Amino acid sequence: MRGAEFAKGLGTHSQTSVTYSLDGAYRLFHAVIGIDDSTEGAGHAAIAVVLDGNTLYAADALQGDAPALSIPALDVSGGNRLTLIVDFGQLGDVGDRVDWCDAVLVP
Repeated sequence: MRGAEFAKGLGTHSQTSVTYSLDGAYRLFHAVIGIDDSTEGAGHAAIAVVLDGNTLYAADALQGDAPALSIPALDVSGGNRLTLIVDFGQLGDVGDRVDWCDAVLVP
């Protein structure tokens, strides 16, 4: 992503949601997100991080030619379900390959 390699990550595409069961066992969530370099600068997506139905973080202008976004440490204390959402940007699903890199849940 932006020429940097990450040891761990989750690759997604627009109109995807991934839900993790936390069972109240974690305090924080953090990740670096961006459009995958395989799009050659294309892509525009919206993302959200949702905890038990409440949006903790959202960005609607993730672009393939923009720097990666570092999601600040989000408080997920006591949460049961963490959902990572990727949705269409301005061009529908064209190039919407979103990488969630170095994503971590802190107990």
